[in-house]
Amino acid sequence: MNINFEAFKPFLEEHIVVDISVASPSSDIEDDLLICGDDAIDFIMAYSKEYNVDVSKFMAADYISAEGGQLFGRLFGKLLDSEPARRKKLTIQNLLDGIHAGKLDESTIEKK
Repeated sequence: MNINFEAFKPFLEEHIVVDISVASPSSDIEDDLLICGDDAIDFIMAYSKEYNVDVSKFMAADYISAEGGQLFGRLFGKLLDSEPARRKKLTIQNLLDGIHAGKLDESTIEKK
């Protein structure tokens, strides 16, 4: 299946709390669209079902902060004068690439 960003927007609107006008293919689902923790897992599962994308090899922990992890990581990082653990970016373009490939995993996200 091949889908472009404009056709993907209605699905996004169902799952994000920010205004859809801030979304672009380069938007990070956590930093830009504020889909975090358990909500991000639910989003990925809904995405998988809606677009028939195999997510069985998607390493969610590499791309999604634990529930509350993003906020607490930044807060405690400042208190302890350390950097929070870095997660990999997961963009809307990665999701579109996953739809095209029929799977979301390292091979579709990290493609060069």
